[in-house]
Amino acid sequence: MANYQHYTEEEEILFVATEHPIYGSSRIGVENRIDTLYKDGNYNPAWYNNDKCVRNLGLKSIELSNHLGNVLVTISDKKVYTLVSTNIVFEPEITTITDYYPFGSAMNTRSYNAFTKYRYGFNTQEKDDEVSGDNNSYTAEFWQYDGRLGRRFNVDPRPNPSLSNYVCFNNNPILSTDINGDSSVCDKNGAMIYKDQTIYNKDKKSRDLRIYEKQDDGTLKFIGNFGEKLKTNDMIENILSFNRKVAIGLNIANSISSTPATNVLKRTISWALLVLPESLWDYKNRRSLIFGVAWKYDEYHKKTEKNKTGFQSNYGTFADASDFGNFNAGYTGVYAGVPRFNQYTLAGLGEAAKAPNKILEKLREIITTTPPMGDQEDDYKTNTKGMNQADKEIDKMPWYQRIIIRPLIN
Repeated sequence: MANYQHYTEEEEILFVATEHPIYGSSRIGVENRIDTLYKDGNYNPAWYNNDKCVRNLGLKSIELSNHLGNVLVTISDKKVYTLVSTNIVFEPEITTITDYYPFGSAMNTRSYNAFTKYRYGFNTQEKDDEVSGDNNSYTAEFWQYDGRLGRRFNVDPRPNPSLSNYVCFNNNPILSTDINGDSSVCDKNGAMIYKDQTIYNKDKKSRDLRIYEKQDDGTLKFIGNFGEKLKTNDMIENILSFNRKVAIGLNIANSISSTPATNVLKRTISWALLVLPESLWDYKNRRSLIFGVAWKYDEYHKKTEKNKTGFQSNYGTFADASDFGNFNAGYTGVYAGVPRFNQYTLAGLGEAAKAPNKILEKLREIITTTPPMGDQEDDYKTNTKGMNQADKEIDKMPWYQRIIIRPLIN
């Protein structure tokens, strides 16, 4: 990849590569090497001369960015040295420094260019210095943006009814990033940083269904579209890891100074308060998380089983947010020391509460003590899958950890 120029010099046609982006998982810098790719029918790269490869130091600019992707400093690939007493100390060559006001305009007294301007800045976006001077205007796929005003020049092609059509970053540039000027963003724990309201538009063409996951280094990773299977392996691993610790804490806290039967009851109640409808682990109703937003999207557009928003994980693919919630309930129930019988019974009672006209029928199913004990068949299977996964993990633990998690369960 490179930026190219095509021009004529003394009736000769020249093709010149003037800038070469450097990428890892995202852009990390630029090499400003000038290569004349075509002249008089010959290929004349700058890195090759007299059968030798040539490397010119100082042409690369490497980005040092913050959690929002704002380019704060660039350094070259050339070391500079200073003498400290009798010792030679090498330091990086700093080529640019930029500090920003909240919406991206550069602070004049806290910015510096050594000998070259770096073309990327706030929110990782490309600067357009010809419009409003240095570091005041930025361009992206869906906007032209003024960092002094904190507003876009054009009307948002995917407007949010609760905000002005010229608003950027949801009016919160300290938290939000928006590389393209539009899409929904969540963090690695599923919390929504920015939700694009166009996902609820009736006109399919006006919806932006893309979802990005913000990484630890501030870059955004595309994980899929609403209505498809999202790549949430790391996200679900993070959530289950945290919930597992909470469940173990409940287990230990409710296993002290009471009879075994009373301890089981306390553990069951503590766990149930977390998994009941509208509670902390009822993921389909957590509108602040990607799961709740996806569930609402599926319901709003009446998605069928085939094209609901699913979630891929190391434990298999969950059909929707409710499916993940059932898995999490069974998984954490085991770690919390709640017997399977208690979990199945509570699930059956939950189904009975949804259909008061069938409550006697559901209660009879529960009394039979034969799974699924009044629960929906699919919910029962996913719930059991979560229990089995937790049991498998606990079986691999050292004995002294197992006896803490399994005091008197089942």
